[in-house]
Amino acid sequence: MLLFERFMAYWVGEPVRLTGLLDASFSPESPEFTVEWSGMAPGRLSVRFDATFYLWLVHKRDFKRINLYTENELLKEITALYGLYLIRYFSMADLAETGSILPRRQTAVELPKGAADAQIILKVEQCPVEIKLWLQPSKPSV
Repeated sequence: MLLFERFMAYWVGEPVRLTGLLDASFSPESPEFTVEWSGMAPGRLSVRFDATFYLWLVHKRDFKRINLYTENELLKEITALYGLYLIRYFSMADLAETGSILPRRQTAVELPKGAADAQIILKVEQCPVEIKLWLQPSKPSV
């Protein structure tokens, strides 16, 4: 089971079926959000969602929008929580060292130079999602 699949099952509250890996392209309007963190293993996570993903959450999964989430707010929340999930999964270090985990919308020009350290495009049910992860070597303490 992929880590994102476990996260989505936890977040949605029931199992989520990943229907395969993709070699897909996204439209320039596809919402993409990023979070960055510092600390022992600084990094950046970027998650791009197909437009159908939000509709799937709201209509097919009967996702209850708390406090009348907008599409951007809901996708930002997924990105931020998945970022924290990754940090906790790979490092049991004190989360206070990561700094603020504030998701923000990003454009292609804002992506880091160079290839991501890890990248996958998958389908959550029938909705493509792209996940990219950049890790930076930690700086030695002086």
